[in-house]
Amino acid sequence: MLQIFVGQYVVILPLIKKIFWSAGIHPTLWMRPSLKLFNVIVRMG
Repeated sequence: MLQIFVGQYVVILPLIKKIFWSAGIHPTLWMRPSLKLFNVIVRMG
């Protein structure tokens, strides 16, 4: 379950980054909260 989520996260992350860049939003604004969330999920797993 966790491995599937991590796999999806790794695949989806570049897509999200591309969308944010094209929208003109700097990735650092959302990278920190998403990394925090990712760390919490990894610890729970």
